[in-house]
Amino acid sequence: MTKNNDCTPVVKPRINLASQRMEILKTLWSSKEFDNKTKVDVLSPWVFFRLVYTAETWTLKAADTRKHLACEMKCYRRIWKEQAF
Repeated sequence: MTKNNDCTPVVKPRINLASQRMEILKTLWSSKEFDNKTKVDVLSPWVFFRLVYTAETWTLKAADTRKHLACEMKCYRRIWKEQAF
């Protein structure tokens, strides 16, 4: 966080941490042993926690909020993409 309460520099590293966690769990996302509900249940504590850690203290701009939402949707798409139809 900067002196003028700009949290933009914090957002990108948090998104990178969440992306790294998604990559670590890639075998789970592609596994056919687990249904999508189970995968989403794993997503929250393992990935989204990294994304929003200390976020309650941030003053987010609209652009930062869009980046967070984009990362979240990317995670959901990855889970649903791995699903066999």
